[in-house]
Amino acid sequence: MPTKSYFMLKKFLNFFFGKVKTGFAKYTVAMLLMKANNIYYSMLDNANFATPTPDMPGLRDLIDALQAAQDAVPNGGKAALATRDAAQADLIAALKILGTYVNYTSQGSVPILATSGFEVVKTGQPVIMQPVNRLEVTSMPNTNSLSIRAIGGSGIKGFVHQCSADPTLAENSWVSVNTTVRKYTFQNLVRGQEYFVRVICIGSNGQRSISDVIGRIVQ
Repeated sequence: MPTKSYFMLKKFLNFFFGKVKTGFAKYTVAMLLMKANNIYYSMLDNANFATPTPDMPGLRDLIDALQAAQDAVPNGGKAALATRDAAQADLIAALKILGTYVNYTSQGSVPILATSGFEVVKTGQPVIMQPVNRLEVTSMPNTNSLSIRAIGGSGIKGFVHQCSADPTLAENSWVSVNTTVRKYTFQNLVRGQEYFVRVICIGSNGQRSISDVIGRIVQ
């Protein structure tokens, strides 16, 4: 059964893991200017983001350039529109770079991301693997085999079923079989000999756990 600490950690990740949106292509110029100014004032002297890329003076210049270009459009004709569009593209490109910096620096912390002025969204959470509770090991008479079944656990992506005849359990003595199923049967073992088995559980993001070792004499 999942422990209390498991549920507390899962709740923590669900609440605190996120990223900022960096897509601004659908923004009108007015919306873009409003959002960029909000980001600028949120990021200015923000201790959470001490070395932003681009820096705040550079971002301020791009915002002011777009504002000036937008103001010149009504009486400037096609040339003014082209200048405005170029300034808009430059600001969007800079905000994307800045958003990437914010995501990297915050390491997914929603409270930190929220201070940036960018829109924050939750991301898919890594599954927290809960290891198996126990192993069920059986040897049917006259089969020269041992069957292992992993009981319990969750968030497990794969299993490594292992068997060894070495009572010292030396690491190089284990015979390993990679599977995606909980049960595996080791065949062609020596009847009357004791074998030792364990299961390694593999989860997402490098999570890994090893079960207790169980010894059984082959029937």
